[in-house]
Amino acid sequence: RPDGEIVPSGHCSWDNPQFMDYYYRVLGDLVHRYASGDEQADGIILDQQKCFGPYVGPESQQRFRQVMGHEMDLENPSEIMEYWSIRNAQRIRDTVKFCKDTAGSEQFKVGLTLEAIKVEGFFNTGSTGMLHQYVNHESTQVDFIHHQIIDHDEQECAQIWEALCNDGPTWVMMDPTAADAGWDQNYWGWQPRTPELIGAEVAKVQRVRNRLSHPENLTGITEFPISRLPLDHENLEACLEHIGGA
Repeated sequence: RPDGEIVPSGHCSWDNPQFMDYYYRVLGDLVHRYASGDEQADGIILDQQKCFGPYVGPESQQRFRQVMGHEMDLENPSEIMEYWSIRNAQRIRDTVKFCKDTAGSEQFKVGLTLEAIKVEGFFNTGSTGMLHQYVNHESTQVDFIHHQIIDHDEQECAQIWEALCNDGPTWVMMDPTAADAGWDQNYWGWQPRTPELIGAEVAKVQRVRNRLSHPENLTGITEFPISRLPLDHENLEACLEHIGGA
């Protein structure tokens, strides 16, 4: 709740068996459609694979006992987020196996998006259920990790990407675009994208990459969501120019 109180409620979390049955049916259909044929996809990115805040329901309280060895304490949100980080890593690992088995190939790449996670949540609090200690390349078995940045400065990017690129292949997703803002409005308080801002963001990624211990593992940049832009929009042209040249 806004006042910080944690109250059990119904939710579509990974601990809800009915939700997971639905999730895997949809994901299985998606992989079947695009992992075969003449123009088959190379892989898939699992987007929004995280929990915002300490999701608590009957199923998660029961699973918490199994994972943590004692009852969930609603007065201890940090331990609940530790649980969710452990649980998310486990479920992502299961989903990676599901995708590769469904595609029928270990060469089908599966990536994980860490959405807008900041330094404090990444290293200390696990506030989005993605504490790096528990959620990383090894624990999830993903082929790459896809970090979405919004208002991260260069120092924050350097700290997070150093850890991620020490682990393995990493992509950067720049967000938000002006596409979500109707191209001429503020979006969640951020200024709309312009070609110049897109170029500056790509340059920032390149500068940070040059500082990393394993720059070779920062392997790509994506811009979200260029699919919503008209084909002749200047921001789409800027993405193709700047990201294509990166």
